[in-house]
Amino acid sequence: MCFSLLASVAAGATLTAAGVVTVKLVRRRAELPLALLPLLFGVQQLIEGVVWWSLHHNAATLIALSSLAFTLFSHVLWPIFVPLTYLCMETVAWRRKALSAFLGVGTCVCLHGIYTVVGSPSAAHVAGSSIRYGMPSWYVIALYLVATCVSAFFSSLLLLRALGAAALVLALFTLWLYTAVFVSVWCFFSAVLTVVIFLYFSFRRRDGWSATAAERPRQRTFTQEPPGRVRRTGGGATPRSARY
Repeated sequence: MCFSLLASVAAGATLTAAGVVTVKLVRRRAELPLALLPLLFGVQQLIEGVVWWSLHHNAATLIALSSLAFTLFSHVLWPIFVPLTYLCMETVAWRRKALSAFLGVGTCVCLHGIYTVVGSPSAAHVAGSSIRYGMPSWYVIALYLVATCVSAFFSSLLLLRALGAAALVLALFTLWLYTAVFVSVWCFFSAVLTVVIFLYFSFRRRDGWSATAAERPRQRTFTQEPPGRVRRTGGGATPRSARY
């Protein structure tokens, strides 16, 4: 999390555990990127816990390495992985074409992030009660939000559209109130949103069990009556006896 070492470790451990469970609930290969989101965000929050610890102990090398790892998630992975998740879940042809275009935008942001993070890395430092990382330019942030949030509106799945809308609102809220520490705070808000993905897979599994039980065909049994008569039970009206 973006506010303390304890909070980061707690959030990271919770999301990582939930993410492992979510991955195990995957039914189709196309669902795997979506199921991986809670796990990956959990790992990122654990990394930020390392950033907090290294800042508290003035461990310069660890600060640099953990900051690099965190920004590889925020600046490089998310702008390409999130639209890829939407694309993998989509089955409608015209929507897939639109999402492919958004994936192209995310790829450009990802390449820019690689150039920024690897070419000119900047160590994190504490700003107020949060951690400040290198802040992208406003046009990069705009393209970032287009690739990761606006693209969700072109998905045919209500879950993804709702997540995209919530992430966009939280991004604008963070830019308004936490501009200097936008990267850290918005990553935390986005991580919290992935709990919805865990709940989606969990409830779907439970409903699947219920549907399976409800849709199981009723078995018919036959009981032997006295000679000359057979009675059928287990569903429907009892037929009139057949005499031999």
